[in-house]
Amino acid sequence: MIPKPHPLDMVANMPPGSEPEHLADELVLVGHVLQGSVIGLNPSDLYSGDHQQIVRWCLEQRAKGLPFNEPAAGRKFPSHSALIGDASVAAFEAGAPEGYVRLVSGRAHQRRELVRISVEAAKIRAAPVGVNGKPPFMVERVVASSIESKAIEWLVYPLIPKGAITSLSAMPGTGKSALSRLIAASLTRGEPLSAAIAGKPSTPGRPMVVDMIVGEESLEQVAVPQLRWLKADLARVNFLAHPTREIDLTTLHLDGIRERWKTDGVPDLLVVDPVSSLIPPDMDTNTQASVRQGLTGPLHHLVQETGVTILLVMHTKKGAAAGHGSLQETTMGSQEFVAGVRSTLHALVDRSDPEDDRVRLFLGKASFVKSYSYGCLYRLVDRGPALPPGVEWCGLTEESAEAFRAQVARGERGEGRTRPVDKAKGWVESALAQGRVEKREFDRLWLAEGLSEKSVSMARRSLGVVVSQEGRTWYVEHGPEGQGRG
Repeated sequence: MIPKPHPLDMVANMPPGSEPEHLADELVLVGHVLQGSVIGLNPSDLYSGDHQQIVRWCLEQRAKGLPFNEPAAGRKFPSHSALIGDASVAAFEAGAPEGYVRLVSGRAHQRRELVRISVEAAKIRAAPVGVNGKPPFMVERVVASSIESKAIEWLVYPLIPKGAITSLSAMPGTGKSALSRLIAASLTRGEPLSAAIAGKPSTPGRPMVVDMIVGEESLEQVAVPQLRWLKADLARVNFLAHPTREIDLTTLHLDGIRERWKTDGVPDLLVVDPVSSLIPPDMDTNTQASVRQGLTGPLHHLVQETGVTILLVMHTKKGAAAGHGSLQETTMGSQEFVAGVRSTLHALVDRSDPEDDRVRLFLGKASFVKSYSYGCLYRLVDRGPALPPGVEWCGLTEESAEAFRAQVARGERGEGRTRPVDKAKGWVESALAQGRVEKREFDRLWLAEGLSEKSVSMARRSLGVVVSQEGRTWYVEHGPEGQGRG
């Protein structure tokens, strides 16, 4: 009789790329691996073909209007009572099989770790016995001279490093989604983004492919119209979705994305917008360990396996622009959203200055480009009440993030800043010093001065400036004393 190989040896000798949930002897294998203290997991943490059968049956029962609670599952799967009798019972009884799906699929990352650790455990079995009869801890020692140095590659210099995760956190109303689509549109056209930001001519490069996961906005009414207005090559933009339910960033869905890319090819950029609506509901976004295990860790595995570049679109905390705490601390949630990514971008706007509608985009965490201290400017473009806003670059600013945030803090306290209406009043007085001005020219001049229509209107009323008509021409002039209409 041929002896059956040890389960650990079975795992160690698996062909590369074998999926653990496809092993016929998975439950037997797990039982052997969990003997002793090789790994601190419970069988109920694992995702297997048996779980898949139960989930499929649950969904079929619900579609037929039949019960799919614990007693019914026990009758259908009498040999799998151990699977049914764990924490998933609550999901059955609550009538929410999706909860059971999430329970088991959320452990897929741990399941892959089990295979990796099983391989190490097989090595330990064959290793010499260590102190007190226990196997020694396996440590790999890599000589520095054997490691080849590699230069940083950029998808967008110096904002988005290639083959890494970048987070974009933005204040409400700054058009973070529109900005991510502006970046995507430029990439699909092969337009060097650094030149586009600076407003300089450039030679087109390779058109790139962008995949997007959109969690809040309508694709038909917002995302695609914005991309079309931004002149994106729509044939190079793909939206990732689940055919029957909303997609999120659980490991199960990341595995689905990985499988799709094996067929269709890996995109140059994956945009996740926004992270807050796509994270698993059981994740504590304020706890670093929870975010690392449920989000940044699996995303790093995806990057390492595929080489994709990821842009995470996120929210900032209240008061992000006013200089409270460091720039990295303005990102909403745990600091893992900053510590667990390669580069961070921060979109800030000065709410205390209605004259300036430009948004500052600053580079936050990026130790490899410390000398890059200036920011990029962009503004939203109003396209009417029934259309999503457009967005356009406004060049660069040499103002640092620290200087800008200090300025915003002073403006919010009313320090060191001339009120916009006072600035407009001074300009109106100067413009009409030599007498009346044709209204068309008057409007052209205040627009060129960078004033807002609201401030100019308030200044006119305050100064008693009126608009009058002579023939077919309209003029702006000082009205009779005491007259204050505009």
